[in-house]
Amino acid sequence: MNKRKKTGRVLVWIGLALSMTAASFAQTSPRESKILESFSLEENIRGLAASGSLLWSIDSERGVLLQVSKQKRAVLKRLKIETPRLRTLTGDGKVLWGSGEDPRKLFCLDAANGKIIRILEIRAEKTAGVESLEALAWDGKSLWAGYSAGWSSRILRIDPESGVIKGSFYSEGIPRGLTADGTYLWMATYNEGKYPSLLARWTIQDDSGKMSLSHRFIVRLPGKNPVGLAREGKAFWYADQDKKTIVKIRVPEEN
Repeated sequence: MNKRKKTGRVLVWIGLALSMTAASFAQTSPRESKILESFSLEENIRGLAASGSLLWSIDSERGVLLQVSKQKRAVLKRLKIETPRLRTLTGDGKVLWGSGEDPRKLFCLDAANGKIIRILEIRAEKTAGVESLEALAWDGKSLWAGYSAGWSSRILRIDPESGVIKGSFYSEGIPRGLTADGTYLWMATYNEGKYPSLLARWTIQDDSGKMSLSHRFIVRLPGKNPVGLAREGKAFWYADQDKKTIVKIRVPEEN
């Protein structure tokens, strides 16, 4: 047998073994999150951002930006957005960032009216194997983009002014929600709808290699089809597409 082919087969089997180990860990190890509140929306929600008393999400089918009241648990405004169908959302309540079907473009939106402020072209590495951009987070300095590519899914750190990629690492799962708090980057992991979503965490560092090594699965999330994640103090808002729900959860204190 050709030595190169043999080596390739060995690497494939190692990859499969690691995938099975990860799936097993996903089912058994992380603790349960505590649900603080939950409500449903009629819209086909994608993406999630939080600030003050409001949440923002996208109705991806209608091309509408949703402004949601946390207190009333209802949509306050539906703002038409003139962009390709958005599938991700992040931001600080004044400016929002979203992405559509083109994984190399990010749209900066005015949260007050949904209008496009500017379009950021990502100066991306080769996108072979990339299926879609599924999650975004903004930490006040950098944009974090979660790209779906099966077990090769990865997260890119992007300069919001130039679109230049500042770092990249494998996400150890399919990213379906990202949020950042300056210290940590958090991810809602999609497990093909077969198992509960997981909340994963990295310590934000300039060195992507060191950051990758800080990965941890923290808790199981209350759903199997995550489409958004947002941080609020020590709590999180989590959006699930199957149930069309937005859930506020608390993560148990670590020992």
